[in-house]
Formats: sequence, C-alpha cells, structure tokens
Amino acid sequence: MKEIKVNLKERSYSIVIDESALQYVKSFLSSNYHGREAVVITNRKIWRLWGKSFSSSLKDLNFSVIFIKDSEEAKSFSSFETVVSKIARIDDKMRSVVVIAFGGGVVGDIAGFVASSYRRGVPVIQVPTTLLAQIDSSIGGKTAINLSMGKNLIGAYHQPVLVAINPVFLKTLPIKQVKDGLSEAIKYGVIKDRMLFRFLEDSVNKQIDWQFLIERCVKIKADVVSRDEKEVLGLRFILNYGHTIGHAIENAAGYGVYSHGEAVAIGMVCANDIACELGLLVKKDALRIESLINAYKLPICYNNGKLSLNSVYKALLHDKKFAGGCANFVLPRRIGKIELVRGVDLKLVKDVLKKRGC
Repeated sequence: MKEIKVNLKERSYSIVIDESALQYVKSFLSSNYHGREAVVITNRKIWRLWGKSFSSSLKDLNFSVIFIKDSEEAKSFSSFETVVSKIARIDDKMRSVVVIAFGGGVVGDIAGFVASSYRRGVPVIQVPTTLLAQIDSSIGGKTAINLSMGKNLIGAYHQPVLVAINPVFLKTLPIKQVKDGLSEAIKYGVIKDRMLFRFLEDSVNKQIDWQFLIERCVKIKADVVSRDEKEVLGLRFILNYGHTIGHAIENAAGYGVYSHGEAVAIGMVCANDIACELGLLVKKDALRIESLINAYKLPICYNNGKLSLNSVYKALLHDKKFAGGCANFVLPRRIGKIELVRGVDLKLVKDVLKKRGC
C-alpha cells in the first residue's frame, strides 16, 4: 500500500493508494471513530457499480447512504439543504457522524461542504472513484457549491481525515471521465513535473500505468497543500493553471455542456496563448502542450457558434482572481515551471478568447 502524507500539523492526514483502500477505511473508522454513524454520500450510478463492494468492505459498521445527482446540479443550495436535513435525521441522537464521500468531484465537493457546515464541522473521508477526483479534487480540503454567477463561489476549506484511493475504480470509468482526469494530469506535468509530462506523451495510444500516474500527481498536490494550504503564501496558486478561463467556460455554457476537464483543457491553451503573447512561453513548448491535449482528444477551442465571447468574458469577471478589475493568470514559462502574472491586459484576454472561439 502506498501512503502519502499531507502535513498540516494537527490536521495532517494520509492518502492511501491501493486496491485494499476500502478495507483501510474500515480499520481507520474502527480505530478513530468507533461508535459514530458513517454517512455515505454518493450517486446511484457509483452505488450500482461499486455499492456491493463498499458494503462488503464496511461490513459490521453502522452506515447510511444518501444519494445525490450525478451532475453539477448537485452543487446547489437546494441539494446542500436536502443532504444536511437527511444527515440531521440520521444523527437523531446527536452522537455526531463521519461523512464519507464516495464518488467523483461533484460528490466530493458537496460532501466536503456539508461536512464543513454540519454542526460546525464533522470529519470527512474522501473515497474518490474518478481519475480527476483521485489525482486532484479529493485532496486539499477545498469544498464548494455553485451559484448562477459562477462555479465554486460558496465554499470552505475543510480537510479530510483520510483519502482512500483504489485505482480499480477506474475500470468502469467512461472514457469521457478518463479524459477529464488526464486533463488535470497534463496540468500537473506543465506546472511541476517534466517527467510526468513525458510519461503522458509516451503513453498516448497505450495502456497507462494508473498507479504511477496517480502517485505522481498526488505527491505534487500533497506537497503544494502541505506548504500553502489556503493560498496565503502564493504557492498553491499554481494549481489554478487552466482553471480561470476553464471555470468561465463551464459557467457561461451552462454546467454539463463542457465537462470540467474539457473546460480546463481549453483554459490551458488560452493561458499558453497569453503567455506566448507576453513573451513568457516559447511557441515550441506551447505547441507541445497543445499537441498532448489534442492527442488525448481534449478540446482546444470552445464553440463560438453556441457560446459567445461576451458570455465567457462576463463569466470570467466573476472569478475571484479578477478581484478589483485586475486580471491575474497562472501562466507557464516552460513545461515544468509556472508563475502568477498580475494585471494582464484585458484586451489581450479578449483577443485570446476570440481566437479560441473557433
């Protein structure tokens, strides 16, 4: 079993990566939260595929299951209220509960935010089942729900007490969700790890070594979070590469039109375009990144016929990195090195959006 630590003093926790991850969850609950009710938040699709295995692994423990929608719609105030109300009814004796997020990024977000809010905070265990959640969203404690004006505008930092990753879950993952995770993996390669980037290039049209990929990405995320949990030191900002314009595209199109990974892929090539125009990134590296995104059949343009430049730009202005009318972007200098650039000219941003409207 591979174990990677997120070091946050009294809030430190382990990320375990192994096919026996669910059995580890059981022993962890028995050792640390004996007598507490476990509340599993998941969706029906995941439960249909893996519920039997989950139930078998947690045999003899008290747990209840709450189902949410398998879409960004679940990250809403109405869904949040429904889930919290159900937990309150389950927790009728006020003995407190442990929340278990069993699913992808949406499940992890809503479960984490619920755990941060219910009774001013209860423990949450992340058991991610998608590649994107396993290498990224389940780690770091960012939890959030959406508003109509933008993605993840209401949220809190609430670190899990454990992240348990089983690569076997990826066997039943639809190809579109695999590509979503690969988009985030490409991000990690660009921001921090040239070897990972080369590994992804070498793995095109081949069977990917998921254990290696997951471990490599998790180590980067764990290290960044350990050093700058809440982005106070300016280190964690590197994880936002591709996400500024990516989130704007998700919001402007309507959640579900573009998946998170697709939107981030477009956001990365937009960031590269901006970096090239500013003289930060050489064209050769920009083309290499774009070629890898293309190779994994991820988009490099949004459809301007259905999604207008102005709608994307308007959504962009609601991003927290545009505070005070100042456009701040995470931009690559080369593959493996990134930086935060403040005060990017808004006309340049619009020009790049126009180019990538295709």
